[in-house]
Amino acid sequence: MRKVFLTIGLFLAFMTAAAQTYNYDVNNDGLVSIIDVAYLVNKILGVPNPGEEQQPFLTCPDDQHPHLIDLNLPSGTKWACCNVGAEAPEGFGDYYAWGEREEKVIYDESTYIFGYGGSGGPNADREMSIGGTEFDVAYMEWGHSWRMPSSTQVEELLANCTSEWTTLNGVAGRRFYGDNGNSIFLPAAGMRIEDSLSYDGKSGFYWSSTLTLFPQDKINSFSFDSENYAPSSELGHYGLTVRPVGGVLPTLSTPSF
Repeated sequence: MRKVFLTIGLFLAFMTAAAQTYNYDVNNDGLVSIIDVAYLVNKILGVPNPGEEQQPFLTCPDDQHPHLIDLNLPSGTKWACCNVGAEAPEGFGDYYAWGEREEKVIYDESTYIFGYGGSGGPNADREMSIGGTEFDVAYMEWGHSWRMPSSTQVEELLANCTSEWTTLNGVAGRRFYGDNGNSIFLPAAGMRIEDSLSYDGKSGFYWSSTLTLFPQDKINSFSFDSENYAPSSELGHYGLTVRPVGGVLPTLSTPSF
């Protein structure tokens, strides 16, 4: 263990020396020090530095999506304005089997990286959530200040927001309104089963990061159509969309030597 700390210390010392040599004042405080190394590591990891936390908005201020929308939820959770892989709130975005991070042609048990019933990966030990892990596509693709929503966060959204079936730029879906008047639009993107896209324009199916306890081959999600919206569960190998939430990690503390 002592050797590990020594290695880390030498690495940080080297990085500090390099920063001083090239005048990398990452945090713009007028000094080049170990703090700049911590800031740089945070930037690489996608973790906001002090003063850089994501700014929540009432509505999207521009076309540079995603934005963090404040729905005034009791927990303080903020939801993204669009799906992973989408360039606008009405975009369907990409479809993922639960715990995977790549789209594919066939969505069935034979192509699922965790196998039937989630026999590998995070399902192997029946972990309760993949949020903030290598299996969380929002966390890995958008940066570490984003997460797939947990089932608790999904339930909070559905319980504290009003909703209506509507369209945005010709795309059908549901808009969820917080009690402060802010809202997010979730397109009815359907789901991918085997080699087909099903229910698009009619229903939306969105993953959460949380496992169901029973049955073990299904994962918590939420779904909606023109009549209803509610928590649900789907087979893990189905291709569903993902709407992230903001989940800022603590920033790196500055080591002292």
